[in-house]
Parts: sequence; structure tokens; C-alpha cells
Amino acid sequence: MAGLGNLLADEICWRARINPLRPARDLTASDVTTLHRAMRRVLHDSIKAARVPPRRTWLTGARDTPAPTCPRCGTPLESRRLSGRRTVWCPQCQPDGA
Repeated sequence: MAGLGNLLADEICWRARINPLRPARDLTASDVTTLHRAMRRVLHDSIKAARVPPRRTWLTGARDTPAPTCPRCGTPLESRRLSGRRTVWCPQCQPDGA
């Protein structure tokens, strides 16, 4: 997502349960609506906190721990470089494919 940093983008995709490796062209109208709702919630909470809050219930609160696990399901998080930035996701909550 252009204009959003990696912490916000990861959090938004995690909340929307969309794998960050999935091409935008493969998103359904329903996926786009879900993504938009997640973006609005995450941005609202982040603006209110004046930062991306490192809450235990947020992906951003777990992503930089020594052995990061998903705050939702406990699955070990996966990570890789994507478009020059590190992205983190839960392979259980954000599976590959549509």
C-alpha cells in the first residue's frame, strides 16, 4: 500500500486476514472492503495513540520479539523482504491464495 509504512501495512493486512504476498489484482471486491475497514480502524487507533501502538493484541506488538508468534492464534510469524521492506504475517491467519 503506497504511503503506509511497513508496521501499518502489516497490521492492516493481518487484521484483514490478507496475505501481503497476494497481488492486489487478485483481491475481490469483498477483500478490498475488508482491507479498507481494517485500514480505517488501524489508522484511527494509531492517530489516537500518536504512533503505531505496540499492543499485545496487535501484530506490531509481536513482530520484533525473538520468536514472534501471532497474537490471534499463536502460530509462528513468517517474515521476508517485499519491495525493499520487511513484511511480517501469520501463515495461519493470512494464508496464501484467495
